[in-house]
Amino acid sequence: MARPKQKVSIISLAKEFGVSAPTISKALSNSKEVSESLRGRVRARADELGFTPKRPRRTTHNICVVLDLEINGSFRLESFQAAVVSGVYDFCSERKIEFSILGENFEKLEAMDLTKELCRRNADAAVIIRAKAERKYLENLQSNRFPFVCVYDGPPENTITLNDHLVGELALNHLVELGHTRIAIARNVGRRASSGRFMGFVQAAAIRGLAADAVTEVIPSKLGTGYEVGHEILREWIAQNRPWSAIFCTSDNVATGILSEAVQRGIQIPSELSVLTCDDIVSNAEAAPPLSVVDIPNQQAGYLAAQHAWEILTSDSSSIELPAPLTVEHVIARASTAPLLQA
Repeated sequence: MARPKQKVSIISLAKEFGVSAPTISKALSNSKEVSESLRGRVRARADELGFTPKRPRRTTHNICVVLDLEINGSFRLESFQAAVVSGVYDFCSERKIEFSILGENFEKLEAMDLTKELCRRNADAAVIIRAKAERKYLENLQSNRFPFVCVYDGPPENTITLNDHLVGELALNHLVELGHTRIAIARNVGRRASSGRFMGFVQAAAIRGLAADAVTEVIPSKLGTGYEVGHEILREWIAQNRPWSAIFCTSDNVATGILSEAVQRGIQIPSELSVLTCDDIVSNAEAAPPLSVVDIPNQQAGYLAAQHAWEILTSDSSSIELPAPLTVEHVIARASTAPLLQA
């Protein structure tokens, strides 16, 4: 019996030659961005296999932002995601590169052949937001040598990172300088960034000489969206006779939930409870009261991610160093934090 004919594609040629799918596409398009030798070998092999690419030749590149949405439902950008996307867009606009977005629930991303989907969308590289290092779709991109860069969460060798320890340190110092000595921290346990902020927060408390039990990690008995968690945290704070006077929320959605529950319960923010979170975005600045925040450079992270993806795509080098971890410099103090009122 004759062996079935192997299906030929840009991806299968990329695996055969040990290069990325976009490189094969360029070689087939006779792009001078690929060496003459590789162009000749790829085109000769394609002719031998009778392969003609279906993708039209393009004169511009495309960087696609992939959003790992995690939650079923309508497409909705979280606060920091919007800033990261804006940074990617800024880079693409400067370089006259096409910009696109693919947003899917993580289960759909896990089930699809992401490399094939990105190629179908004419994407040459991807910036991925909210990925976890163990995601199968990242393995798909790596095995097919498709250029990608993650923002904050992802494989260390492919991820733009932030000095999250410093975020926690700045948050703790801001609250201590306001006179608070009984402080809580609410974090997203499943996120590397939140873990780093927690460690920085706790270490800063020790350096400040706070008592061992001065910092409380708040884990609500009922889980849900960040907003719902914020509501539950304040309910439990009241039920436990208000054991702390200030809280740092690594997610602004949790902080927003706390403010909402405070209104319903008649709790005065910040005279009864100071609330601090992350990200200088419009919704935090316009909250009631306006939220104090550690200013995270999310837009810069998006710009650097797109820039690094572009360098991977266009460089002849097989090893391109990631930018150093981004740093944070200050807390923007607003009306949600205030000096501790002495009894």
